[in-house]
Amino acid sequence: MPPNILLIQCDDLGPDDLGLDGPYTPNLLNLEKASFSAKDFSVQPVCTPSRAALLTGRHPLRTGVSHVHGGKDFLHREEITLAERFREAGYTTGMWGKWHLGHSEGYFPWQRGFDEAYMADLYKHRQTRGRYNGEPGSSDQWADEHIVDLALDFIQRHPKPPWFAYVPTLTPHTPHDAPEEWVRFHLDRGCPPGLAVNRAMVSFLDEQVGRLLKGLEKTGQAENTVVVFLSDHGPAFAANQLDDHDRRLRNRSGRRGWKGDLYENGLQSPLFIRWPAAVGPRVCADPLQLLDLAPTLLDLCGIASPPMEGRSFASTLLEGSPASTGDIFTYAHPGWLTTGPPYSMTGIPGEYAPGPPGAFDAQCLAIRRGMHKLMLNPEFASREDVVLYDLRHDPLETRDLSGSLPELRDELLAALRSWWEEILREPHAFTPPVLCVHPGENLFAANLPCELSGGAVNGVNGITGWEHSGASASYRLELDCPGTVWVTLLDAKGHPAQGAWEWRCPGTGGWQCTQTGESPEFRLPSTEEMLEVRAVRVPSETRLAKVRIECHFNALNERTFEGAAAF
Repeated sequence: MPPNILLIQCDDLGPDDLGLDGPYTPNLLNLEKASFSAKDFSVQPVCTPSRAALLTGRHPLRTGVSHVHGGKDFLHREEITLAERFREAGYTTGMWGKWHLGHSEGYFPWQRGFDEAYMADLYKHRQTRGRYNGEPGSSDQWADEHIVDLALDFIQRHPKPPWFAYVPTLTPHTPHDAPEEWVRFHLDRGCPPGLAVNRAMVSFLDEQVGRLLKGLEKTGQAENTVVVFLSDHGPAFAANQLDDHDRRLRNRSGRRGWKGDLYENGLQSPLFIRWPAAVGPRVCADPLQLLDLAPTLLDLCGIASPPMEGRSFASTLLEGSPASTGDIFTYAHPGWLTTGPPYSMTGIPGEYAPGPPGAFDAQCLAIRRGMHKLMLNPEFASREDVVLYDLRHDPLETRDLSGSLPELRDELLAALRSWWEEILREPHAFTPPVLCVHPGENLFAANLPCELSGGAVNGVNGITGWEHSGASASYRLELDCPGTVWVTLLDAKGHPAQGAWEWRCPGTGGWQCTQTGESPEFRLPSTEEMLEVRAVRVPSETRLAKVRIECHFNALNERTFEGAAAF
């Protein structure tokens, strides 16, 4: 009988967040004791890239994912997810929690292999909101409490295996917030106020994981269920939540770095794998990486798959053989670095601009081969800076060996350059998402352009820079079939954008001019088209937040929308 898979991925949790002298986490400590526990497990520096790597077994840059916002957080629609592979093999699949791999039509989890899914709103811990299989939903519960309830309901409804359940929690990502009883628990034990909330979040997470595992046990399915627990990356610097004293207490190992950079504190994650029927508890010190997990889970379930970038360590789990991973490549955007400028909605210059980021020498990259790790521009401010560390003898990354080991430095730097050039040739790398248009009204975030010019600036919450005459944005449209569309730009308040604009779809002719509240009409003869919009006279401080596209396929000369569905 193939095993079930229960895959639990938490958010912003580092190895130092667990342990007897850290937050109170009895359930996770018990899980660790009963599991294969990897002590050197490398992930990606931020949320979306790690999730893309986990669910595809491919480096995130190959999948179209290179950031966490601005259209760079969409998993290319041709990428095959673990959920799709499990479902094809006869598994029932479900996902509840933080998705963060695309938030418009065509990219939702229920369209990427999950039979059922709850996509929770990001960064909202209390009174969770989200979408259940496309329909709006909410609860008065804490987000992770609700997520676990949904997962338990799924497990109870599927007593006959096999099933694949993905439970990506929202905790302990900022903003730090937790039930008062857990905050008081840590304050009463002398924890500083800021860190008390962070540790309360971890204890609350532990409580919910405990509920999930106890519920699994009650169904009688625990023996033949592979339980996997990991994080997406290391702890966040949390500039507005923690002070330096809090961070020193949280970072008990003294590892260098934080979420978003190339140092080990941001790249290490706990990894526990429990399968009572076949895998005994043990500690593994061999290096492993996130790309290895997808082929491993497929191997454990006897599911054939094409060669994947990661290496399966199923034999390590089942037979105790040594683990062996390939080179570990890491990309960090300079806008993520804690040493950089304060966070803003538009980021550093060009941070959310569509397309590849530029020349190799300007990147923040790392390659790890065995216990040697070379980084290019780890601090970004000092460009073309190359450092080399021996993690076996210097796990805190304090002694640069690039000068004393020049041959190894040059070998790893050449391998890193070759890999980067290979990434740039990948068909999905740095590709923007498409706007999938269906009959009726379709609402998209404006910050999903495939091109920008003339001073337009993409950001987390929309596009600015429209006060520059000629500023423009282009979008790739994909329609179910040829038809007529009407387009409206919406500002940050949801109102039609003010000013004079010009529009065109190159396949349909020249530019159309519109004023505030007017919608251009395009009769599109094909299912794939470009939509271009540029400013003529637009008030300064205008921020485009949404693009509304109304579409009708049946009678191209009538603006009627029978059976329209809002997305």
